[in-house]
Amino acid sequence: GGAVVSAPCMENYNFGDIIAFPKVMGCKCMPLATYKHYAVYVGKEEFEGKKPDEDIFHLTGSVSVSDCVFGKLSTQGEHELDNYLDTIWTIDPVHIKQRIKELHKNCPAEKSKEFRIGSWKPFSHNCEHIANYVRYGNEVSLQEVCPLDAPNAG
Repeated sequence: GGAVVSAPCMENYNFGDIIAFPKVMGCKCMPLATYKHYAVYVGKEEFEGKKPDEDIFHLTGSVSVSDCVFGKLSTQGEHELDNYLDTIWTIDPVHIKQRIKELHKNCPAEKSKEFRIGSWKPFSHNCEHIANYVRYGNEVSLQEVCPLDAPNAG
């Protein structure tokens, strides 16, 4: 048997926190390559279209069918707090709520030059860009790729 990795208690997260989910690509070309999937913790905050048991907001899906949606932290596996830009930018919960409302089901994989309604692109529009935009209002990604063709990617 392998070691059991326990995720931190969900109560440790605050509204607007960025949560990182370490993942392994698992594709034949790079079977051990890793990346992080990113989401924003929304907890029990109410939003139109959010179910009571959904507590994260993220860009997820396949390359052809991706969108910014609510989901469940409990289904994502190992996770950690990753507010790595807090020393640079300030956050405002009111703006976070506005950005979530703006992006909810409004970032499909369609060809477009506009970020907020644009397609998923590994270097210019991925799950990390979305999470940082929601938290800070800035579209930033420090990792090279957040592949949507991998399981649970975004």
